[in-house]
Amino acid sequence: AQRPKPERADNAPKISPVVQKGATFLVRTQHRDGGWGAKWDIKAQFKRPHERTITPLSDPGTTAFVAIALLRLGQSPAEGDLQVQMTAATKYVLDNVDKSAEDNYEFPAPYKTQMHAKLGGLVDVPVVTEYLARLSTQLPEDHELAPRVKAALAKCATKLQLAHEAPEEYKWTGWANGLMKIHILRSLELAKATGVKVDDKSLEALRSDIAESVDLATGRLTRTHPPCVELYDRAIAMWANSFRVREAASLVEYEPKKRQKPEEQYAELLDSLKEAGVGEKRAEKLTRAVFQNRLHITRLADRKMLAGWGSLGGEELISYALIGEALAVAGGEEFNRWNETLYVQLAKVQNANGSWYGHHCILSPVYNTAAAISALSVAHDRDLLGSLSVTKHE
Repeated sequence: AQRPKPERADNAPKISPVVQKGATFLVRTQHRDGGWGAKWDIKAQFKRPHERTITPLSDPGTTAFVAIALLRLGQSPAEGDLQVQMTAATKYVLDNVDKSAEDNYEFPAPYKTQMHAKLGGLVDVPVVTEYLARLSTQLPEDHELAPRVKAALAKCATKLQLAHEAPEEYKWTGWANGLMKIHILRSLELAKATGVKVDDKSLEALRSDIAESVDLATGRLTRTHPPCVELYDRAIAMWANSFRVREAASLVEYEPKKRQKPEEQYAELLDSLKEAGVGEKRAEKLTRAVFQNRLHITRLADRKMLAGWGSLGGEELISYALIGEALAVAGGEEFNRWNETLYVQLAKVQNANGSWYGHHCILSPVYNTAAAISALSVAHDRDLLGSLSVTKHE
């Protein structure tokens, strides 16, 4: 049965002036067909940020990515003061899903996008799936688009699972393919939580592949993904672990004792989970997730690590959004501290027109503005993320 749709909290955070300026920029750059675009152009790498132009054609992946950012702000085809724009964007996405083949994991795209080049050729499907999954939790069942959204979401979930059969040399073609993996995982998690049938074995294999990446004794990464940037790898691992962290917290109340050694804390939590009726293998996974995330969180104080590749690009902004979501799902005060620090950091580099530029790799001001809004607006759908995270995962 489909999960009940969460109500938006009356005390939901207000939209900050910084985020509002970014949203205004996105509305101003929407195309007549309802979409947005971010074409890959190798020459743009050598242009100054203010010399880069807005892509005049739309593509489904970029459109869905922008729509996710606006959806976080309470905008949808049924809610908010951008209903016309969100309806147009949603219809553009749905039309592209309808035109795509049932047995293929791709969407027809008018060009190679920046996400294709830097995240991977399959990226449109998980991003569109995530948008539709998020939208399905906010759209009233009697809305005219609801049946199309539901059908498109089921189709996208099927296409996404077909992607596991894609040739390896095509599947992980992007520069930052770890971020591609988390896009797939995140979209499957959200689709499953909204009632779409998802293959649990492939979901768990992907989750463990991303999550199990830290030496508990040293805190160092034991598994990295190209391009081996610590920020990206820690962000995706935190997100993959966050559902397990939340699940452990829902099963037992645990607060480590002062002066207790880490191995003693680990053993105590493991025993508590077993006493709560959790099987040994599952208790081990949940305990490892809790302690791995603690080690990731300690690294968030390292400014050099947070700089990622060394300058602000789309990949850094995606990573910031992933970290925020992971902290929101897992619970705790760390989320508030992270959110406040990130706001100050990104407000300083926002352009006068409300946009954010990328300074390497994913350069598009449209894409980066949507990514920055998503990173700064996790609090707006914290209730949604929390309600999704209580779904039984293994």
